[in-house]
Amino acid sequence: MARASGRSPRLIAEPGQPRSSAADRPLTDVAVGILIREDAHFLLTSRPAGKVYAGYWEFPGGKVEASESVTDALHRELQEELGLDISQAKRWRTSEVDYPHALVRLHFCKVFKRSEEHTSELQSQFRISYAVFCLKK
Repeated sequence: MARASGRSPRLIAEPGQPRSSAADRPLTDVAVGILIREDAHFLLTSRPAGKVYAGYWEFPGGKVEASESVTDALHRELQEELGLDISQAKRWRTSEVDYPHALVRLHFCKVFKRSEEHTSELQSQFRISYAVFCLKK
């Protein structure tokens, strides 16, 4: 990814791909959950078939609706997508990304407390692809 020049730097995904002017594309706010366990493992989900970047790995989350805060959106999205009930999330960082298909403002939130779910039940119930990766060697 390249960085855009100008007043407000933003990451540019696939810089060689065509895109319409920024004035024609609204900025979409997205809540992103960073779920890290005490053993340094973290959760990623795979983008579903039929969506842009299908099969790519991502942190879970989704669009922020007009009537909700970033943390409210994260609570809703993690419940809808993964069946996870979280009790505490803290906004951490924000990044804007210019994708060929959309302008996106990613609101990264650290998730500290969540209900425990059995991953096999999670996958079969919600038909999601997920992986747990480790930050340590």
